[in-house]
Amino acid sequence: MKNTYVAEISQKAFPFFKENCDAFFHKEMAPIQYKGISGSFGSYAERGGERAMVRLRFLSGKLAKEQLLYVASAIRKYAIEKIHLTTGQSIQFHHLSGKSILSIFQESPAHGVYCLGSGGSAPRRRQK
Repeated sequence: MKNTYVAEISQKAFPFFKENCDAFFHKEMAPIQYKGISGSFGSYAERGGERAMVRLRFLSGKLAKEQLLYVASAIRKYAIEKIHLTTGQSIQFHHLSGKSILSIFQESPAHGVYCLGSGGSAPRRRQK
């Protein structure tokens, strides 16, 4: 399932995210400052500030075959060593470089997989 609206918003927001991600990985921004910005882009710095994770979300928590193929491809392409299937119906890739995070953020919407809005205070939890 692809959402062209989310894909367009992701594309428009990318320059801002890239600027701040680059600043963090070049040690020009503190982890706490990065967290305040990167969370809404689905990325958080990991302990030590050398690597970060990215969260992949799927509309309605449904994972189609094309999306699963993309996830498997990204795991191979970026040599992902730690994967976390979350209780919030997302997948997290851990221990990533800034370059990998930015590439995943850019390429994933073409496969119906989104990082934007998967972290921070973005509404993603189902209310009971």
